Amino acid sequence: MATITYTVTVATGTTQYGTGNRYYINGELAPVLYLQEGNTYIFDTSDSTNDTHIFAFSTNPNNSPVATYTTGVTTVGTPGNAGASTTINVAPVRTTGAPLLFYYCTAHSDMGNTAQTISPTSEETEFNPQIDEIIEEAFERTNIRGTRTGYQLKSARRSLNIMFKEWENRGVHLWKVKLAKIPLIEGQAEYSYASDSINFPSDLSQILEAFYRNNTTKKQACSFRINILA
Repeated sequence: MATITYTVTVATGTTQYGTGNRYYINGELAPVLYLQEGNTYIFDTSDSTNDTHIFAFSTNPNNSPVATYTTGVTTVGTPGNAGASTTINVAPVRTTGAPLLFYYCTAHSDMGNTAQTISPTSEETEFNPQIDEIIEEAFERTNIRGTRTGYQLKSARRSLNIMFKEWENRGVHLWKVKLAKIPLIEGQAEYSYASDSINFPSDLSQILEAFYRNNTTKKQACSFRINILA
């Protein structure tokens, strides 16, 4: 397992809690952290801006109501002074596992954010991401970064529920996406994938969805993005 060190500083910033003193992790304003179970994370709080700010973990945002998380957590020195740090050995999934965490300041509210705990996928079968992890990953993959609003998270959760229900109704549990370029024939309205092994994927057994885009100004060709049963 790995040991990762983060540098913690404090400065004014605006987050979902408003504007005020906020934690910066490696220079980033109160980011969502992803802590892999089994890894050790050292939060270096020696920078002078950490004076009077005690870095800690909780299972509730802002530790409200109080639910301080101390499993595997050790604190050394006084924040704002040389050598000060808070270290967490994230409980490995094969033993107790770690809950969803939040980092916060014990003396001042609204300074931190979520510290997601992630099960490793290598040689593990227990990987089961929480819905907020799925949503966060979706935002990351679309290159949308920064603080999520409550409406964004609510909308994303609703979209996931609708999509899962659609899959359930279709009985689809595994699929893949392929690109096919189909030459158009004037006057022909239908194209059969079953009899066209040249243009359609050879392992195509059923088309779930297809989208087309005109590649030319007239009738020469179209590109189809095809969702098919795997």
